[in-house]
Amino acid sequence: IEALMTGKGYSRERAIAAAIEMWGLYCDYAVQDTALMRDVWKTTRPLTAEEWQVYWASERINDRGMLVDLDVCRGAVAYREEETAYVAEECARLTDGAITSPTLTKQINEWVFNRLPDDLAETMVKERDEEGHVKRLTGAKDVMTRLLEDISLSDTPPDDRVVDLLELLQFGRSSSAVKFEKMLNQNVDGRIYGQYVFNGAGQTHRWSARGIQTHNLPRAYLENELDVLDMVAAQVPIERLRKIGPVAATLAKLIRPTIIAPEGKTLVWADYSAVEARVVAWLAKSRSAEEAVLTPFRNGDDLYLLNAEAIFNIPQ
Repeated sequence: IEALMTGKGYSRERAIAAAIEMWGLYCDYAVQDTALMRDVWKTTRPLTAEEWQVYWASERINDRGMLVDLDVCRGAVAYREEETAYVAEECARLTDGAITSPTLTKQINEWVFNRLPDDLAETMVKERDEEGHVKRLTGAKDVMTRLLEDISLSDTPPDDRVVDLLELLQFGRSSSAVKFEKMLNQNVDGRIYGQYVFNGAGQTHRWSARGIQTHNLPRAYLENELDVLDMVAAQVPIERLRKIGPVAATLAKLIRPTIIAPEGKTLVWADYSAVEARVVAWLAKSRSAEEAVLTPFRNGDDLYLLNAEAIFNIPQ
């Protein structure tokens, strides 16, 4: 339309006709979209009375909002910015300038791989070509964790700089602390609203979330949690935080307690333990699912150990 109005072939009549045509297309789409959504609604299982109660409770939480400690948020954001610069400087120092950021995954993988003895380097190989040449490397966190463990047991460990870089990146690439910035950006009078999404996961109908992803916050905690929260809120020198441990890891453990209850109230957390694994096995109604999943849950067995035993063929 703009071209018709401003170009050499300007014609008011043509521009008006084009606008009317496009508005008609939009209206047709809107009607079709509404009809399709109505069809989806009709084929969806109606919620039970109990499920509606849960939905209303979820929406009350969304509407009332959750109180957050803004002083802790501000301190965490400041520390995160300082720590990001520190990690980048350390990367450059340890690699003689070859790596200038913890986000340069490809360069980091190649730098580390080229400095490992063959037996340790194989841990990072994700794919080889038909001739046996390395085609793709991986620097996934679980791989790097296993690599550090293998290095600690190796008779031919790599240069100390490799170990220092791996340890630095274990937490230096963590994005958990970004949630503090989201709290600051999304809060209204110290509260964050509309965080939960009822039936948000299409396949399982479990909750999901938006914003700071309240359904997926780190569960680890600090023994002296309240003291550390006070330190972050007061923005003490970052060196004091480093004495506790990696700064990114410390901040990640403070995300949950940054959501607080009003004075005189108590904040209660609840979670369904492995609900999807239990429900799927229950729905399967098979003997193998009963023995492999439901029975260990009923016995209180550690499912992680059982899975590790099966994967590595190592009995507990």
